[in-house]
Amino acid sequence: MTGSLVLVATFFTIVITVPLASFAAMRQDRAGDHAVRLFSLMGLGMPSFWFGIILIVLFSVDLHWFPVGGYGTSFWAHLHSLLLPGLCAAIGIVPVLIRSLRVGMLEVLGADYVATARAKGLRRPCHLRARRPQRAHPDGHLARDQHRLPDRGTVVIERVFALNGLGSAMLTAIDNRDFPVVQASHSSTRSA
Repeated sequence: MTGSLVLVATFFTIVITVPLASFAAMRQDRAGDHAVRLFSLMGLGMPSFWFGIILIVLFSVDLHWFPVGGYGTSFWAHLHSLLLPGLCAAIGIVPVLIRSLRVGMLEVLGADYVATARAKGLRRPCHLRARRPQRAHPDGHLARDQHRLPDRGTVVIERVFALNGLGSAMLTAIDNRDFPVVQASHSSTRSA
């Protein structure tokens, strides 16, 4: 369960981070860049469990688009029930990655070979294709390091969305003062 949640969160992280960081880097110090930076700043200050409660109230209680909690019974029901928790878990890491990827893209845009390519008449989409592979490696490590320890954000998110995973087992063990289970849960999330 926790692994599935981390996979969905990683998907949302990539889908949100790369376009927003590219948008901000291409419009440096303009209104679009300031809007993306403001979004990432607000995301840094917003607790993921609070965002999860807002998502539940809006999309589950008011609109009835997603289940309030639980994991479902079929593959599609599992995926459907993990969309809101995955988005909620992604919001915890997206602001950090947007800022990191934007800075990296700005460094590459200021490189000599990009100025040479512009002088030769290459258009902007060529620059966009040329810089993404170079920045994928360091930010890929940052994303991997942030999602390698699911107990950072998914422990509380699993509790908010009533999912039975490692984080939920850890919180139940803490409530029952079952320290061997807490240690085992923590060490298993570290190895994930």
